[in-house]
Amino acid sequence: MMKFGKYLATGSVVLTVLMGTSACTPDMPPELLAQLADSSINCGSADVTTYAPGAITNVINQWGSDYSGLCAGATVTVSDQPGAANIAYTDSSTPPADCSAFLSVPTAIDGAAISTTVAGVDGIIIDVATLSKILSGEITTWADPAVAALNSGLELPDEPVVLTTSVAKPVADAIDSWMKRVDPKNWKGIPSTFTVTDSFDTLNVAAELTTEGGIGLVPFSYVTTYGLQSMAVKVAKDQEPVPSNLESIYSALTQLTVSGTASPLIPTLDPGMTPIPPDGSNTAPAPWQAIFPLYQHLCSGGNENDTRAFARYSMRTDSQGFLATFSLQGLPLNVRGTVLGMVSKGLPSPSMIGDPSATPTP
Repeated sequence: MMKFGKYLATGSVVLTVLMGTSACTPDMPPELLAQLADSSINCGSADVTTYAPGAITNVINQWGSDYSGLCAGATVTVSDQPGAANIAYTDSSTPPADCSAFLSVPTAIDGAAISTTVAGVDGIIIDVATLSKILSGEITTWADPAVAALNSGLELPDEPVVLTTSVAKPVADAIDSWMKRVDPKNWKGIPSTFTVTDSFDTLNVAAELTTEGGIGLVPFSYVTTYGLQSMAVKVAKDQEPVPSNLESIYSALTQLTVSGTASPLIPTLDPGMTPIPPDGSNTAPAPWQAIFPLYQHLCSGGNENDTRAFARYSMRTDSQGFLATFSLQGLPLNVRGTVLGMVSKGLPSPSMIGDPSATPTP
């Protein structure tokens, strides 16, 4: 386990939470809840133990360090055992078996990438029909005419395609949903010969994806962490291929929507929504619509207010922005605001962080 100590944030002021005052409620518009979270904090007074495997681990380390520094008496512990956690982070809307969750909400967005390890060749383009044939075993070499026709500018080696046949369910569902929508006639689905696991496990894919000629369906955060290649997908004849990168994934996440406040809160992608351009741009890149949420499950058994307070902290703009350091994306405003309303339920009114003339907190 790793526990973070407490420190004072230089130049910032955290006012004491007044217990017994009116709480944040889900009735407040999502945009206002998000703005309030950026300028205020609910401080817990005890340890919050988290279970955070995979790409989210380093994010929780930083969130825990910053939160402990702002809140005297609060610490954040990272455990490798979900049964010990007050908050369990997973890539599934279903909590781990050892976590009896009273609330399950999204906390970040990852993409489902099509990863390859073809020596000397980067930027391979694929379309739905060809991808389906590769996964099914109908195409067995990278020099196949169908692959070559999509990649006239590349010298593809005449070597075998090495399939990774283990895929995490969130990744499989994200790829399947997008391909089915783009070309239902030619997409045959994830082959029945594949092993679909509940969550992503690097041990299930590492061997194949380090083998020359490998291809696998894996989280985008895994591809970037290990410096792997990823394919671009040609979704229409008259459009440029869509690469999997932070910009295209951001475009897709702006198409997410949620309905109601039931737990687990599951965002859905509306392909009819116009993607929102990133800050500083007038144009949104073509969206990579194979995306999926990472969830935080608030487990019963600890102090509920301490658990909710840290979950609320993770929804601040700065907290969400840190996700990109590890190739994850924060939630879009409409989803983030809804999550804030849900995790803030029952908390006392938050305290403002400093004042307009104070140095902003991290």
